[in-house]
Amino acid sequence: MDFLKDNDAGLFKAGGTILKGAIGFREADALRAAGGAIQTAKEVEAGSLFRRAGSERAFSQRVAADERLNTELLISRAQAVAAASGTGGPGIETLQGKIAAEGKYRELSALFEGEDLARGLEDLGRLRKFEGELAAETGRRRRTAKQFAAVTTILSEVVDQSFFDKFGEDEDEITLNLA
Repeated sequence: MDFLKDNDAGLFKAGGTILKGAIGFREADALRAAGGAIQTAKEVEAGSLFRRAGSERAFSQRVAADERLNTELLISRAQAVAAASGTGGPGIETLQGKIAAEGKYRELSALFEGEDLARGLEDLGRLRKFEGELAAETGRRRRTAKQFAAVTTILSEVVDQSFFDKFGEDEDEITLNLA
C-alpha cells in the first residue's frame, strides 16, 4: 500500500495518459466512420441520379414516339381532306413534306433533350460517387493521423515521466560531459 500512496500522482498521470490515448483512438474510429457514412450517402444519391437519368431517357423516347404518331396522323388528315375535296398534286405533297419535316424535328428534339438531361444527371451521379470515395479516403487518412497523434501523445508523456522519474529534475543529479 505504501507504493500506491507514494506514487498516486504518477499513477493518476499515467492513467490520464492512457485515457488520452484511448480517446484519440476512439476519435480516429469516429473520423473513419464519418467518412464511410458520407460515402454511403453519396452512393445513394448517385444511384438516385442514375435512375432519374434512365427515366428521363425513357420519357423523352415516349415524347418522341408521340410526336411521330402526331405527325403521321396530321399527314393522314391532310391526305383525307385533299381526297375529300378532290384536290391533290404538288400542293398537298409540299404540305405533307413540311409536316413530315416538322414532325421529325420535334421527334429528334425530344430525344436530344432527354439524352442531354440524362447525360447531365449521369455526370452528376459520377461526381457524387467520386465525392463519396474522396470522403471515405479522407476519413481513413484522418483516422491514421489521429491514431499516430494518440500514440505520440502516449509515448511522449511516458518518456517524459520515465526520464524525470528515474533521474529527477535537479541539475546536480545530472552531469553532462561535453568534452
